[in-house]
Amino acid sequence: MIHVGVITNASVHVIMYAYYFFCASGKRPGWKKIVTSCQILQFILYFMGAVVVMYYDHLTTKIGAPGARTLFFNVTFNTSLFLLFLNFHSKSYANNIIKHSQHKASQ
Repeated sequence: MIHVGVITNASVHVIMYAYYFFCASGKRPGWKKIVTSCQILQFILYFMGAVVVMYYDHLTTKIGAPGARTLFFNVTFNTSLFLLFLNFHSKSYANNIIKHSQHKASQ
């Protein structure tokens, strides 16, 4: 399960740093929204994986699995990042969709 998380995280960071590289070299690519969407998708996949880990490692054992506190901290931390990315996405892109539809309606 951890391999999926590592590959997903590495892939998202390759996309993100490629975007930053192009911006730093003066060529602003038009896929900023894709970078943010990939990051949000990464968090959704993480939460799905965390549910699987919690179920199999923590809820199916009678004693309880070690690392429950670490998992709780990790889920809490990633939830805060997920909410920040959702907030950024809604402020950056939802307003653009509304403005674009209002502009079309006024024409």
